[in-house]
Amino acid sequence: MFLTCGYSSVKVNVAKKATATRVEPGYALKDDDSTFQYKGNKYLIITNETFDKNGNIISADIAGDVGYTRYSQKEFDKYKSLLKDYSLSKTILIAMINNQNIIVNERKVNNPTIDKTNKRLFYTLNNKDTLYRITYK
Repeated sequence: MFLTCGYSSVKVNVAKKATATRVEPGYALKDDDSTFQYKGNKYLIITNETFDKNGNIISADIAGDVGYTRYSQKEFDKYKSLLKDYSLSKTILIAMINNQNIIVNERKVNNPTIDKTNKRLFYTLNNKDTLYRITYK
């Protein structure tokens, strides 16, 4: 247990963070697009970030015109704007307050879906068509 934003919480050891956008039925997907289903909707993964045990980004797969491009820590160090350009998280800290609330990098998120069987959290922020999928250890 530790305190985050004044709340007593449990730290989540994040392995991956996928940022996905909802696709409408009939939307043409490419063969190499990565998608998943969530609550009856199909989501296209735009970015898929991988983190070390301390919550620091170690790589990211970013959707492009032809497949996904993988960037490593070397590229992030060399090209400082990559993280900002693709809205990637340099570090991530997630804490579970209870089953109705989590904290993501000091921002309270209400009503996430917690899938304890597959060790995943799903949540949205301002744009309800953008879904974040956290895979934790």
